[in-house]
Amino acid sequence: MATFSFQKEESKLDSILQKFEHSFKNQQFKELISYPLDSLSLKNTNDSLLVSKIYHTKANAFYNLENYLKAVTYYNLVTKIAPNNSSGKNILGTALYDKAFAEYELKEYVLSYKTVKKAEEVLSKISNPNYDYLLSIYADLGSEASYLGFYEEAEFYLNKGYAIFKNKLNFKDIINPNQASKKVLFQYKYIYLYHLKGDEKKMLHHFKNLEKLKKAIPFNTTEKLMYAASLNCIGDFYLNFRENVSDTNPLQKGNYYINLALKNIDKKEYFDNYLQFEFNKAKQLRYSKKYAEALKLNQKIINLSGEKDSRFPFFIAQKGLIFLDQGNPQKALIEFNKMVAFIHSDSLKLATNYQNFGPSTVLNHTGLLAEIADEILEKYPKDTLVLKNVAQFYKMGLLQLQNCYKEANFNTKIKNYYHKTIEGIIKTKKLGFGNLENKKLINAIENLENRFSWKEFLQNRKLLTSSIPDAVFYKEAYLRTQLVAARKDHDKNLIAELNNKIEKHLSFLEEEYPSISNYIYKDFKVEDLQKQLKNNATVFRFKRIGNNFHVFKIDKKSVTLKSISYSKELKNNIYTYIKLLKNSTENKQLAKSILGEILPFNIQNYEHLIIIPDDILHHLPFETLVTKDDTYLVESKTISYASYLVFVNSQNTAKKQFDKIQVFSPTYTSVKKESLRNEKETLEGALKEAEFISTIFDVTHFSGQKASKQNFMQNAFKADIIHLASHAKINHKTPELSYFSFSNDDSANMYLEELYGLKLNANLAVLSACNTGTAKLNENIGAVSLQRAFRLAGVNATISSLWEVPDVTTKEIMISFYKNLKLGMTKAKALQKAKQEYLANTNDVALLAPYYWAGFVVSGDTSAIIEPQNHSLFKVIVPAISIILIFGIWLFFKKFQQR
Repeated sequence: MATFSFQKEESKLDSILQKFEHSFKNQQFKELISYPLDSLSLKNTNDSLLVSKIYHTKANAFYNLENYLKAVTYYNLVTKIAPNNSSGKNILGTALYDKAFAEYELKEYVLSYKTVKKAEEVLSKISNPNYDYLLSIYADLGSEASYLGFYEEAEFYLNKGYAIFKNKLNFKDIINPNQASKKVLFQYKYIYLYHLKGDEKKMLHHFKNLEKLKKAIPFNTTEKLMYAASLNCIGDFYLNFRENVSDTNPLQKGNYYINLALKNIDKKEYFDNYLQFEFNKAKQLRYSKKYAEALKLNQKIINLSGEKDSRFPFFIAQKGLIFLDQGNPQKALIEFNKMVAFIHSDSLKLATNYQNFGPSTVLNHTGLLAEIADEILEKYPKDTLVLKNVAQFYKMGLLQLQNCYKEANFNTKIKNYYHKTIEGIIKTKKLGFGNLENKKLINAIENLENRFSWKEFLQNRKLLTSSIPDAVFYKEAYLRTQLVAARKDHDKNLIAELNNKIEKHLSFLEEEYPSISNYIYKDFKVEDLQKQLKNNATVFRFKRIGNNFHVFKIDKKSVTLKSISYSKELKNNIYTYIKLLKNSTENKQLAKSILGEILPFNIQNYEHLIIIPDDILHHLPFETLVTKDDTYLVESKTISYASYLVFVNSQNTAKKQFDKIQVFSPTYTSVKKESLRNEKETLEGALKEAEFISTIFDVTHFSGQKASKQNFMQNAFKADIIHLASHAKINHKTPELSYFSFSNDDSANMYLEELYGLKLNANLAVLSACNTGTAKLNENIGAVSLQRAFRLAGVNATISSLWEVPDVTTKEIMISFYKNLKLGMTKAKALQKAKQEYLANTNDVALLAPYYWAGFVVSGDTSAIIEPQNHSLFKVIVPAISIILIFGIWLFFKKFQQR
């Protein structure tokens, strides 16, 4: 009886699926979606597969009827019931890809991109995927990454997809009037990528390939479109990069290719593409200063497109720019106001003062608002009416960026948008326009810049207390070890592949363990930082944009902003000064001059200065700067550093004692005479450091052969304090290949790349090695250094070195530092006192130069790690004194009453 029922149900599902596929093929979408599916049951894997196909087809029908929300609902049902086998994963992958198109139509652009990535992950793991879908996915990922400005990522996806296409000899390329062949598709996507990236050579190389294909086989309608779009891309490249190409007349060349594109487009069949080509034609006319022709053509585009066209704000903006170029700011502003109204996504009508502006989900609207504001400000820097609007455009640009871009690292394109908005807001504020408070501005800066680093730091700490399998816990570390090998071999394809796997692994962790994801996402608020700050502390947050350093001074009560010119003279002075320090010399007059320029505030009333550096300031030890009374700053101020404001205080609680301190002091066999801190000296100094720390704290000491990379990786995550007394080698060309050395064997090196994959929970890491704080400046992610790697791995604070500090000095300062920690001092105060004691106790004048004592700096949460030794006594004395006082007051009143 049960068997008969099963066969009957299976037959019913087959029948429904055949009906759905027939209706879909004949575009009977309304009939298809009206079919009731509530009674479907899933008794086995085959049922799940059939129902998945039914739901997928129904989702596609809703998509074709432009009911995208309902389509997403049914795509989601597929993801829930698709069986976990090859056939089921094929359905799952294709459904995810189709779902991404529905999300795109709903203007969920970032979400759509992530869904396509999920589709690729599913299909790429099965032995016989739907190659038509998978190759289309790689092409689309390449295209979307190109649009977002992640050019290396785009190249990776296109290379991977194209390699599969070339190697799968049994794959039959699709050739029909409705689709482009994959060989044409990939050439077009490459051209699209390189025209945005600005790589003329590669762009033209792939265009030659496309032309060869066009001569070899007759193009269908879709392929003809891609050929025309490629011509348009090349034309657009010569317009956008007209100042960077060697061509004598790039505008003329751009015009040539755009005209060719217009000749090759079927205007009726591909009207949207035709409008885009015409838009670029109008842009070429504007750049050529043919304003009347440009205005006429641009108005034609506006009339033909209609307000529902997603590109309408760009069409309106170009009209305003033409008026601006003609010297008519009033007419330009009218058009720009229309542009903002079309970007505005709220259902309420946009107010004339823009106060209720609702940002869209289109990332390029950020660039549009910021670049237009830049153009206006450059042409009319003193026009009051203009400046009021400009200030609002910058502010709205920032809102756009915050709404569209929240998780990934910056790339060059997006950082350019970001810097334009921040710089514009600050410029207009200085001119008396714009009402964005300093607190809101610094919150925006921190949340846009630090989110990725903050996420890594918290996630790594959280993973240590999470119940996850060892294989999952150690997977990132394993992948990063492979990445080290790939970087050594300069294998760009493998580097991209492994980075992609790491990204997928981190995404998996967030989805599989939502408690981690919920824990890590929270916004920074400067108000919270101010509550934690002591009255005697102030933070200086430096932000370099172009030729300016913007300095935010944050204390318990206020946030103040001042801008200083990063002039060629100041830049040279800082570089010269740092070079002098590293060569064991100094120039106090220069140090005094630099302090006066980079800290344009009164710091007299503050004891603790917390520095958030940017650019070259990452290499500058502020404690060596000289005050007006000719003393080093360290003599009167406690100084600490942090990479972002969010890392200033992690709210640690001091303990009565620390019982998880690990010291690693490796043994080396050779001697490098050129090194001030050679192997033999390092061993002796490190052993003495370790021996003395053992007299203060109960430590686990890994020395000699026990101080191995393996022991470090297996034990460091248990430590409250990690002390690493070893060699460090900095790779300035590829900072990820900088490393700590545990022996003379290269296989024992702990690379910066591998440190990123560790999960640590230490309160402090003391990196008693050379150059551990030395940073390679990356324009998109900031300073890359060994100490930063420890930070992102989950360590609250680090002590690191800015240069090769002599071994004897290192030992002396480290011993003093630990003594002070034991007394209950904060980390910053303990290091300051250690430096002060060195200066006070050193008799040799030659050894008083900052080179010998200023190399080590403290970064991160500087709070005390141990309660002051007299804390318990304090608890007894205070109540006792209180009792005595009360008793004394009682006696006084008793005697007074007797009188």
